[in-house]
Amino acid sequence: MSGWLTRTSLRHRLLWIPLALLIVFLTLAGVALDRAFLASIERSAEEQLELHVYGLLGVAEHREAGLHFPYDLPDARFGQPRSGLYAVVVRGGEVVWRSPSSAGLDLGESGLAMPVAGRFEFERRDLPGVGPVFRLGYGVIWVDAERRETPYALNVFASEARFLAEVQGFRATLYLWLGVLGVGMTLASWVLMSWVLRPLSQMVDAVHAVESGSKESLGRNYPPELALVTGRLDAMIEHERELRQRYRTSLDDLAHALKTPLTVLKAGLDPNVPLERALLEEQVDRMDGSVGHHLRRASFMRTSFPAQPLPIGPVLDKLLTALSAAYRDKQVIAQCDVGDSTFEGDERDLMELLGNLLENAFKYCKQRVRVSAKVDEEALSLWVDDDGPGIAPDKRGLVLQRGMRADSAVAGHGIGLAVVVDVLSSYGGELEIGDSTLGGSKILIKLPRRGTHRGLG
Repeated sequence: MSGWLTRTSLRHRLLWIPLALLIVFLTLAGVALDRAFLASIERSAEEQLELHVYGLLGVAEHREAGLHFPYDLPDARFGQPRSGLYAVVVRGGEVVWRSPSSAGLDLGESGLAMPVAGRFEFERRDLPGVGPVFRLGYGVIWVDAERRETPYALNVFASEARFLAEVQGFRATLYLWLGVLGVGMTLASWVLMSWVLRPLSQMVDAVHAVESGSKESLGRNYPPELALVTGRLDAMIEHERELRQRYRTSLDDLAHALKTPLTVLKAGLDPNVPLERALLEEQVDRMDGSVGHHLRRASFMRTSFPAQPLPIGPVLDKLLTALSAAYRDKQVIAQCDVGDSTFEGDERDLMELLGNLLENAFKYCKQRVRVSAKVDEEALSLWVDDDGPGIAPDKRGLVLQRGMRADSAVAGHGIGLAVVVDVLSSYGGELEIGDSTLGGSKILIKLPRRGTHRGLG
C-alpha cells in the first residue's frame, strides 16, 4: 500500500481520494435522506388515516344492528370500488360495516385485533389481491340512549401505491440533485486542485529552465509552504554556480601563479644557465604555497543548509595550543573571552577563519593577543587584538588582497586575510580592520546568525 502511494502522483491523490470520499459521503447522505423521507411518509399516512377515522366517527349513527354510516361519506373515495381507501367496522370479531370501496376485497378483517378504547394501532401489511397497505385501527366504546356500552374497532386502510409514488418522485429528485452535486463538487475539486498544484507546476518548469540555462534561479513568487524549499534550492543553485566559478578562478590563478616558478625551474634544467640553490628553493616554496592556497579555495564549500551550532571555545583552544608551540620563543600571552558563543557552520571553516587571524596576530604581536566574541540576534562578532605595530589605514584595503602584506619584512605569502574574506563571503559575513586598545591592530569579523545567511531568507 505504501509503495502504491509513493508511486501515485499528487494530482491523482488530490483527485481520486477526495472523489472516493465524496462518493461515500453522497451515498450515505442519500440513504439517510431516503430513510428519513420514508419515515416522514409513514407518519403522514398515519396522520391522514387518523383524520379519516375522526371523519367517520363524526357521521356515524348507532342502530340496533350497530354503527351506521350515511351514503355520503366524508371522503368520496370510500364510495368508489377499489379506490385505495377502505374502511371496516368490527364488533366482537364480526364485521358490522364496510365501506363501498372495499366490496369484494379481503381485508383480513376477521383477524383484526380489537384496539384498546381511545388508542390508535398503526401498521403496514400486505393484503392478497390488494397489495401493501397502511392500516390504522381505533378502539371506541359506543354508549347508547339506554347507557349500554358497545365496543367497536374502526379500521381504515390506505393503499401504499399513492404514497410510494411520492417516494419515487422524491428519490428521482434526490438522486438527480445528488448527482448534480457530485459532478459539481468533482469539477470544483479539479479546479481547486489545478489552482493548488499550479505553484508546483511552475516550480517544475522553473527547475527545467534552470537546467537548460534559460533561468538562473527558481524565483520567489511561491506560496509560503514552497518558499522555503525554493529558497533553499536557489541557495544550492547559487552555491553550485559560485563553486564552479571558484574552481575556474582558482585554476586560472594557480596556472598564472605557477607560470613564473616553472619558467625558473625549467631554466634550471639548462646546464648553460647556472642557478643558485636558494633561488630554486624559493621557487619551490612559492609553488607549494600557491598550490596549497588555491586548493583550499577550490575545495572550500559552504553548506547550503544551516549547520548545528558549533562551540567556539574548543576550536580556539586547539589553535592557541598549536600556535603557542610554534611561537614559543616569543612567549605570547593569549587571552580569550568567547564565553559559550557558537558558530553556525562547518568546523573547518571556523578553523580557517580563526587560524589565519590568530596566525597573523602571533606573527606580528609583541607579546599579547586577545580573542573576543559576542552574539546577538543578528550576528556573531569575533575579533582578534594584538599589541603589534598595527595596520595603517591606507593599507587596510591592500592587505585584504591576495599576495599583499603590510610588512614585507615578515615572512609570509600574504594570503591569510584573503582566505578569511573568501570564507566570510560564502557565509554573507564581513571583515573590518581597526585599531586595538592593546596598541596594535583589531581584526573584526561578523557572521549573520541562522536564517539571515545569504540565499536562505
